[in-house]
Amino acid sequence: MKPWVTHVLEKYATTGENYVFEQLLLPKRHESSLVAEIDLASAVQPLARERVRSFRAQYSSPFLEKVVRGLSTRVLEGPYLQAFNRLIRKEMHQRKARLLHAHFGMMGYKCLEAAQDAPMVVTFYGVDVSHGVVSPFWRPRLQKMFPKAAKVIVLCEEAEERLEKIGCPKEKIRLWDIGIPLAEYPYRAPLLKKPEEGVRFLIVARFVEKKGHAFLLPAFRRLVDRHPQSTLTLMGNGPLKAALQEKIRALGLEKNVELLDTQGQKDFFPRFQKALREHDVFVLPSVVAKDGDDEGGPPVVITNAMAAGLPVISTNVGGIPRAIDDGLSGLLTKAGDVEDLFQKLLWVSEHSQDWARLSQAARKKVEDRFALQRQIDQLEGIYEEVLWKKT
Repeated sequence: MKPWVTHVLEKYATTGENYVFEQLLLPKRHESSLVAEIDLASAVQPLARERVRSFRAQYSSPFLEKVVRGLSTRVLEGPYLQAFNRLIRKEMHQRKARLLHAHFGMMGYKCLEAAQDAPMVVTFYGVDVSHGVVSPFWRPRLQKMFPKAAKVIVLCEEAEERLEKIGCPKEKIRLWDIGIPLAEYPYRAPLLKKPEEGVRFLIVARFVEKKGHAFLLPAFRRLVDRHPQSTLTLMGNGPLKAALQEKIRALGLEKNVELLDTQGQKDFFPRFQKALREHDVFVLPSVVAKDGDDEGGPPVVITNAMAAGLPVISTNVGGIPRAIDDGLSGLLTKAGDVEDLFQKLLWVSEHSQDWARLSQAARKKVEDRFALQRQIDQLEGIYEEVLWKKT
């Protein structure tokens, strides 16, 4: 009989978090179910509903949701988390779960009571291992969680170092890579293209500070001054949408830049795959946000673009260099440096003869490091390491 794993995630279901749901759907040696803190009533339903429990629904009013979240994480933290953990423990008891897997470090802290019933694995993804480790609110809570976690999974060496610095025992940390379904991103060799034909750039990212749109748009403006047929597509959603639209207008880029809002769209991944086929170069100029948030591992959109054959331009932030070897499998720029980013956009626009070299190396890199089922097998190996030690 396969052992059950109870997964816990903040929201079910968020477009773009397939990398979490794949960890429930694809294991061969374990069964899985999910407890979500918040039910989004989303059009995206990657899991069978009988395997999903939700603690509460998201409030329709953004203001009310913000108030409730503030109260639950500060004023009423104790009673709120006790009720939440009762639901987790009920699910674990019903399934006879032998392992608890918390997704994101903050959720690991929220699950501490339930972790008394079974060993807990916690995966850190990004904001938790950047903003979280410097936040006066979250840092001590993460430190409280470390002794209770059986294993802590991180997505890059820098994340490992950050957690060690705030007290996570090195022997508990396991480095792991989010896998991607390579068959869904077939390699397409890039074609030679003259700059005057118009190179088509694509960025797929949430409209938030750390994704670097604020630096990309002025750098792209300079590229358009040199090559007026260049285009840029911004695909994503988030709180900075209106600010980005205003920036596009202020820079006079309405004819060259298209913003596609993916909020709540059920067909995000087919649209993303189509966008990769329709563009020439992928760019994601990530930065460290003012609150410390950055990339805790290689963003999945980067590895997907690398698999599909697009040359990729990104930055040397967080875990991105784990996927991109500068000048070999992609190009890295200095984070927040408009001039350096412009020079990379210009170079890639004027050197399409190098696209095939970059893309072939990128495809090999993702095949070697980010093949999905291989990474799921490695994740199950971490589970078994915990369970064997337990028994």
